Amino acid sequence: MNNSLKTQLIEGILFLKGKAGIKVDVLKTILKVDDEELLAYIEQINDKYHRLNTPFIIKMNGEKIRLALNKETSELISTRLNKPLKIKLSKATIEVLTIISYYQPITRTQIEKIRKANSDYIIARLQKLELIEAPEVAHTPGNPRLWITTNNFLEAFDLSSLEQLPDYDSRDKIDSALLSNLNEEEMTALNKKKDNNQEAKKLEKK
Repeated sequence: MNNSLKTQLIEGILFLKGKAGIKVDVLKTILKVDDEELLAYIEQINDKYHRLNTPFIIKMNGEKIRLALNKETSELISTRLNKPLKIKLSKATIEVLTIISYYQPITRTQIEKIRKANSDYIIARLQKLELIEAPEVAHTPGNPRLWITTNNFLEAFDLSSLEQLPDYDSRDKIDSALLSNLNEEEMTALNKKKDNNQEAKKLEKK
């Protein structure tokens, strides 16, 4: 399959998949290409979209890739429809989402110790919006759920990965407040989870 056919196939697949997109690994398997080749094809397609002044752009958010509207078109539609395309969140909801995004995986108790406020309702709302999920539990008494952000979170904030999160000025202060309130077992479980995530990232880069 030549380059032209592969770019057409990418566009066709992403068009059919719509907003849900497709996993990068699945698309690589279909095309029989590696990361570098796929990125080259995506760049080629996006250059074409820009050159022809189309309203589209191909975005990679975490493990997903999708066909989306470019920033200018999104803003234009948002203005014309008189409503934003982005999800509107309250200050408290943003606070909880920020804590989860920077400290994931994290339990509800740990979130509440940072905020010093009950977070049940907010966590439930963020889960309903599919911005967070808890696929695992902590190996501590009660086996509390470990909350992490989802791929939808990356898409909502137009991030390719969590590494694109801006620097968090209050992080050191929150770290101290969090760790001082955790018991030894909770700290061990949290640190072990963070170490495993860092090791997984290192292996992905090799």
